[in-house]
Amino acid sequence: ISEIHYHPDRQSDEFIELYNPLGQTVSLFDEGLGLGWRLRGLSRPGGEPGFELPPGASIPARGFVVLSSIDPSLFRQLNGTPGQVPVYGPYGGALDNGGEALRLLRPVATEAGKEPAWVLVDRVRYSDQAPWPTAADGGGPSLERRELQGYGNDPDNWGPSQIDGGSPAAANTIGPPPPNLEPR
Repeated sequence: ISEIHYHPDRQSDEFIELYNPLGQTVSLFDEGLGLGWRLRGLSRPGGEPGFELPPGASIPARGFVVLSSIDPSLFRQLNGTPGQVPVYGPYGGALDNGGEALRLLRPVATEAGKEPAWVLVDRVRYSDQAPWPTAADGGGPSLERRELQGYGNDPDNWGPSQIDGGSPAAANTIGPPPPNLEPR
């Protein structure tokens, strides 16, 4: 999970961006199980268990996928998202403006005849209060992950984007946090 636009201004829409740091494409749908990866933690009407990625979903090597709260073609048009970047959705419901625990899960086969297991790929519990960056709470910027390989639940690893509306399907606009120096 590389970017979260959870409380956009009126000119933007919610989205969640996923980044693949690997050198090969990763399938986000297990054909053998007939199940897609799931994003849990979305506030959804009717208590549905989250958003499941559709058949054929994948994320390119060192590339992005955007999960949109609106129709993917409309999201692509409104945000100038390049055609080679997959946009999936709408995920329905909404991201909680006060904070939420998001978990990205992938299905794994278990013993024959048993339900598949769900393996945690990434998680983040963001908030609209300090120590989380409060500028991403309704002011236009998204919440961007500084170190894509860093711990997702560390507020210091997240910051507000430097662009209103965020940077969906593009490199994040903020850099890593300053190094931890020895006291003088």
